[in-house]
Amino acid sequence: MAIIPISNLPQSAALSGAELFPIVQGGTTKYVEVSSFVGGVNNTASGNSSTIAGGQKNTASSGCSVVAGGYGNTASGPWSFIGGGSYNRASGYVATVGGGNGNTASSGCSVVAGGSQNTASGYRSFIGGGSYNRASGYVATVGGGNHNTASGGNSVVAGGGAGYYGQNVASGYYSGILGGRSNCEW
Repeated sequence: MAIIPISNLPQSAALSGAELFPIVQGGTTKYVEVSSFVGGVNNTASGNSSTIAGGQKNTASSGCSVVAGGYGNTASGPWSFIGGGSYNRASGYVATVGGGNGNTASSGCSVVAGGSQNTASGYRSFIGGGSYNRASGYVATVGGGNHNTASGGNSVVAGGGAGYYGQNVASGYYSGILGGRSNCEW
């Protein structure tokens, strides 16, 4: 077989995502689905139909999981998504982390939009942003702020907080705190 430079190969038609793409890894030729190989450096898209669009050291390890970019992000839940940022984790079923740093969405349909070191661990829980917030109750919401916790079912902390000793905690079912600091709603 003749050796042909890549630049001399004919251009392919549009790809549908079902094709296989040859790569050389560790001196061995292997293949990857086109849908899971887009760009970036040192990324691993190992789940069925998983995708990494770019960035560095990202992992999409479950079926249909996606990391759009960023650094050191891991989408390990089925149909999980991470938009970008760094060191974020989306491990729940259909969990989403929009961006930020060190955020975790670990339960089914949980969302962390952004911020830093936030954890949405309740089913269908949501954190808008801020830092060190926790939404662990069923359908619990923390809008933002610092060191706030919504642990009751359908509980809400809109914002506020001021560090560990100034945190707001909504732990009762259907409880809510609009803001401030050091508030508890049982």
